[in-house]
Amino acid sequence: MALSNRSAIHVVGIHNQKEKNMNVMNTQLLALALAGTATLVSNLSARPYGPPPPDPETVVVEMFTDYDADESNTLNQEELVAALTGIREKHRAARQADRPRMSRNGPESEPPANRPSKPGNGKRRGPPPAEEIAPGLISDFDASGDSELDTEELLEAIKFMRERGRP
Repeated sequence: MALSNRSAIHVVGIHNQKEKNMNVMNTQLLALALAGTATLVSNLSARPYGPPPPDPETVVVEMFTDYDADESNTLNQEELVAALTGIREKHRAARQADRPRMSRNGPESEPPANRPSKPGNGKRRGPPPAEEIAPGLISDFDASGDSELDTEELLEAIKFMRERGRP
């Protein structure tokens, strides 16, 4: 049975409409996949745990309040080392408290008591110790030349460290 010209045109028209619908659907699926991928990548690159770092002014006030032992409104090298160490430990503890605990035994389980430690490769991880940072901060930011940092000098130093990615 032969199709008339009109029937053949109708069948071709239906086929073309199906192709257009498939192209539109493929485009929509591609856009949805790209949006999902972008969301996943942005979530993976974001800091997943812990509070945001405090602003530099808050850090300076905290350092002087808690670590200016002689109440001179300046921090000498010894006080600066204590302040950097104390602030770092305080913020590390806050980040750790917000981080979920996972282990081989599931969430919130205790690690095995006698687990052997893995030997390191000799490279230090994390920021340099405060004992190494403090002398450099004093030499770089002590504008008055008294080997101590006042509030303005310390604020500049903290802002510099924040820009460089150090806590």
